[in-house]
Amino acid sequence: MPRNQPSASNTSARLSVRCDAELKERYKDALDAGGRTMSEDLCRRMEQVVAEHGGAVSNAGHLPDDDELATAYTRLDDLADPDTRTISAEAAESALADALDRPKSTVRRAVLVPLERRGYITPRWGDLRVTRPTDLVDFGSGGATHAD
Repeated sequence: MPRNQPSASNTSARLSVRCDAELKERYKDALDAGGRTMSEDLCRRMEQVVAEHGGAVSNAGHLPDDDELATAYTRLDDLADPDTRTISAEAAESALADALDRPKSTVRRAVLVPLERRGYITPRWGDLRVTRPTDLVDFGSGGATHAD
């Protein structure tokens, strides 16, 4: 979770972890390069472990509060390659134009840019990386953080 942002449940707990000092610095540097904090990354990993062991994390509260953006994110999540979590920007624009019944020329500005700003997708070299639902962290206002 970003610093100074309330958790989804508005409660938090401190976690202390012992590890090699050099590993910690390399981990922190790697996360800093991606614009994430250790807390964000560890919280996401904890949610993944819980979900993998049958304690599914509810993601309904992590969808955008805007219906069109929620529909768009859900569609992109369905279409993203399961291994790489990517979809070409061109394919995404076409699919969303169909799904949202809007001109393709408006999809980038009205749909993809807001999803990117909220952390639901990350553009990379002509592709979009779609954040896994289990990696979304609710801010309580329809926003999210992204995993990578």
